[in-house]
Amino acid sequence: MTALADGGLTRRQAGLLFVLVLLLRLAIAAQFRGNYDSDSFRLVADLILDGKNVYAETDRYNYSPVWAYAVAALWKLVRPDFSRFLLLLGLLQTAADVVSAVFVARIARTLGRPAPDANRAALLFFSNPVSVLASSAHGQFDGLAIVFLLWAILIAMGTMEGRRSIAVTALLSASILVKHVTAFHPLLFWRRVRRPGLPDAAVAAPYALS
Repeated sequence: MTALADGGLTRRQAGLLFVLVLLLRLAIAAQFRGNYDSDSFRLVADLILDGKNVYAETDRYNYSPVWAYAVAALWKLVRPDFSRFLLLLGLLQTAADVVSAVFVARIARTLGRPAPDANRAALLFFSNPVSVLASSAHGQFDGLAIVFLLWAILIAMGTMEGRRSIAVTALLSASILVKHVTAFHPLLFWRRVRRPGLPDAAVAAPYALS
C-alpha cells in the first residue's frame, strides 16, 4: 500500500492492486457467518415475502422499506440457505464499493487530477479498512447509500443544468432512503459541491421525499 500513499499509479499498477484488493474483499465476505444485523435482514425478508408490515411485526428494522425489499429479493433467490444469502449480501455490497471507487476516480478526473492520481484516490477508497470491514466483514450496507451520494456529486459537476437538478435530487433522495447514514451529507454537498444553476431545492427536496 506504500504506492497508494506516496504517489500516482499507472493504469496497470492500479488494475493489479484493484484485483488483489477485490480478491481479498471477496475472501473476507465468503468467510462471514452472520451477526445480529444479518439475522434481522433475514427476518425482515421473510416478513416482506409473507406480505407483512415489517414495522408492525418487528422492532429489529429501523430503515426505509428500500433495503427491506432488496434483502427480500436476495432471500427469495436462495431461501432457506442462509449461507448463500450472506454471500449474496457480500457480493452486492462489494459491487457497490466497486462502483463507488469508479465514481471517485471520475470525480478526481473531473477536478483536473491526472489519471495516476485519480487511480490512487479510487484505490484508497476501495482498500480503506473501514469500507472493507463494513461491507465484507460485518455485512453492512452503508456502501449502497454512498454509491448514490457519489453519483449525485459527479452529476452535479456536469453541465446539463435542467436535467442535472432533477437527477441530483433523485440520487440524493435514493441515498438517504437506502440508509440514513448519509442524512447530513446533502448539507455538506450544498456547501461544497453545488454549481451555478443547481437550485437549492435540488438539495432540500431529498429530505422532504425521504
